[in-house]
Amino acid sequence: MTTDIDITIAKDISKENDVLLLAPEPSIGDVSLSAVSLLMEAPARESMRRVLEYIYSAMTKYLDGYVAWLVLGNSALQPDNRVVRYRGLWGGLKSRGLEIYGADNSYEKLFEEEGGVRFFGAQRLSKASLQSVSELLFEESRAYVLLVPESFEVQKKLVRPFGGDLNGDVSVFSEGLRVGGLLKRVGCFDDRKNGFLLVAEASVVASLITI
Repeated sequence: MTTDIDITIAKDISKENDVLLLAPEPSIGDVSLSAVSLLMEAPARESMRRVLEYIYSAMTKYLDGYVAWLVLGNSALQPDNRVVRYRGLWGGLKSRGLEIYGADNSYEKLFEEEGGVRFFGAQRLSKASLQSVSELLFEESRAYVLLVPESFEVQKKLVRPFGGDLNGDVSVFSEGLRVGGLLKRVGCFDDRKNGFLLVAEASVVASLITI
């Protein structure tokens, strides 16, 4: 399937490249970050699903002991009432028909903001989750897929809210990026190509992407 996916790699995103421009340049100590664009020309939902399946398959094959987490925050500010607080993040999504199948180890945290509340959380994914995750990523913009070793304690490491824009979120996910990678959806319904942008520690990219 790699012949169907356009793959472009920037080995060091601190230098000028054609894959990812961040301002200011990201810094997570002495860790070198790479970026990979993985795009497919197909109907939007199909291309999203197939690229995600390719990445997940590569992770299980080449990154021993790694797992994938959906990391998500409410795109829209939620009204602060009993129903919203009772449903939380995952219950609220389910009420909209956005349920992640085949996931486990879910958690969530509430953050109060002026005018309402916003939930952030994570669920560990399986191969069976990929179709429903692809659907959800079209509806929610504050969302990433995090690839990290199974021993990585997501609930303890990710304690800050994030905005869904890599320019501001690299620092939020710095602990995960030291050992793994972060996937962000790329493309919209009417774009000719859709897929993912992967930002990862350089050795993770070298292991994960074989072209």
